[in-house]
Amino acid sequence: MALSQNLIDVSAINGFILWTAVDPTWQQNKSCQWRLYLEELGKLLVFPQMVRRGRLPRKPQAAALVSEAQAEAQETATMPAPQPACSKAKRRTCQHRTTGPTGKPRVFITCS
Repeated sequence: MALSQNLIDVSAINGFILWTAVDPTWQQNKSCQWRLYLEELGKLLVFPQMVRRGRLPRKPQAAALVSEAQAEAQETATMPAPQPACSKAKRRTCQHRTTGPTGKPRVFITCS
């Protein structure tokens, strides 16, 4: 049990370091960035499970949270999805060769 908790801790720390490296202005004026990151990470990891849950929990507070998450998921599901702005051109087919003309091992990608 302790090993898995340590793995989760290390993964969360690595994620926080990467997140603050990518977006250094995220919650920059707050002194508790780590706590805010863990709270947001926890919500993002638990939200899909709360939406999929078939029955409501027994405790009223937990039931309210699950109901709220399921209602929010239904609202976002009824929104129209944005249309991709891509062309109707077909994708090119690519062929991979692992040996060159001299027989040496190389990787060539030829697309047409």
